Amino acid sequence: MVAIIALLITILIPSLTKAREMAKRSSCLAALHQIGLGLVGYASDHKARLPLRGTYGYNIAEHKSLHYESVPADQKYIKEPINYGMLYGKYVGKDLRLFYCPSTPRGFWSDPTYGIDSFFLHNDKTSYVTWGGYMYAAPVDVGKCPRADSKKVYPSEVWHPYFVDYLAKTKGVDPATYQMPLMQALVADGVIGSSEGQTVMRACHGNGANALYGDYHAKFVQDVKGELRALTPSSGPNGGPALYRMWEFFTLHY
Repeated sequence: MVAIIALLITILIPSLTKAREMAKRSSCLAALHQIGLGLVGYASDHKARLPLRGTYGYNIAEHKSLHYESVPADQKYIKEPINYGMLYGKYVGKDLRLFYCPSTPRGFWSDPTYGIDSFFLHNDKTSYVTWGGYMYAAPVDVGKCPRADSKKVYPSEVWHPYFVDYLAKTKGVDPATYQMPLMQALVADGVIGSSEGQTVMRACHGNGANALYGDYHAKFVQDVKGELRALTPSSGPNGGPALYRMWEFFTLHY
C-alpha cells in the first residue's frame, strides 16, 4: 500500500506542479490584459500618449529628482508614479499586486525598501524607487513616450539611442531611418534586478514568458530554443545588448 501511494505521489506531483504554473501563467496574462486596458484609458485622456518611461524600465515609482532636470529642494525626494505605475487608481484600480506576475518571488514585491509598500513613501531618501514586476517599453528613451494611435510604426525619435545603435550594429539597420513596428512589446514578463544586487531574469513561466503588445493584446511567448533563459540583461538605464535581445525576441514573436 505504501509503495502504491508513493508511486501515485511520484506520478501526480509533476502534473500538479505543471497545473499550478499554468494557473500562474493565466493569472499573469489576465494582469497584462488589465494593464493593457489601463493603457488604453490613459492614452485616451492624454492625447494618445502612453505613460512616460522612467529612469528604469521596471520601476513604477521614482523620486522626482530621477526624472526632472530641476526639482525644488523640498520636493526632491517626493516619489511619483512612473511607467505603468501611472495607471494605479483611476485606470486599473488600487491593488498593486496587479503589477507583479504571480510567479514573482514574494521577497521581491514585499521588499520594504523597493517593494509595494515603498510605492506610497514620500520624502524618503532611502526608498527612492519602487520596482514593478514587469518591464515597460525598455527601448524607449527616458523622457519620451510613443503615441498610442501611431500608424503601425512608432517614430524613430522615441527609441533609446543605445537601442538603435545596437540594431544598426547587429542588424545593419540605418539608425536615421529605422522605425520599430507597432507590434513592439509594451510590457514584458520577467523583471530584472533584485534587492541582493543581482542581475537576473525573473518570473518567466518555465518554457516562456508573457508579453503585452502595442495593439494591446497579451500572449504567452514560448521560449523553444532557450533564448530568454540564456539572457542576463543589464538593469541600468542605458540597458544593454542582452536587454535589447530580450525586447527584440518578443517583437519577433508577435
